[in-house]
Amino acid sequence: MAATQTNNLTVCGGALVEKQWVLTAAHCELNESEVRVVLGAHQASIAEKEPQIFKVMHYFPNPQFGRPSKENDIMLLKLNGIARLDEYVQLLPLPESYRDIKPGTMCKVAGWGVTSSEKLSKYLQETTLKIVDRKICEREYRKYTKITSNILCAGGKSRFSKRDAYQGDMGGPLIYAG
Repeated sequence: MAATQTNNLTVCGGALVEKQWVLTAAHCELNESEVRVVLGAHQASIAEKEPQIFKVMHYFPNPQFGRPSKENDIMLLKLNGIARLDEYVQLLPLPESYRDIKPGTMCKVAGWGVTSSEKLSKYLQETTLKIVDRKICEREYRKYTKITSNILCAGGKSRFSKRDAYQGDMGGPLIYAG
């Protein structure tokens, strides 16, 4: 898990996909001169023994990213060093090719985002979410955005679940172990 930060505050999550590359969301508002990436942290804002801290050398947002449509919301960050893989820092393998995930499939998300207390979490949080059928998602979100085949929807285990990814968690991975 990666924390992308400005002024020691986590702005978005991310995933280490190669030793010098972090995958995050293109919509993350990153002030390029002040961004750092923290790997291997449980408390991303405090200097622990395990974390590895890097500056970002280059930003590569998807050129087809459409802010209003939210499609292609993906960006690669090139770190200024090579991550050391250990018990706290591992690569998250990307899928070999495009494969849609069936509604009802359980996936994990993690991050330091806003919790029920309406504050950013001090500690890395993880929860399980269920992939939601795009037609159901479209009915729920049609006021905000068009749900296309390039968008994946996930939600809490039940309709009334308080577990979800929220502000500050964007850019973090949705992990499917299938």
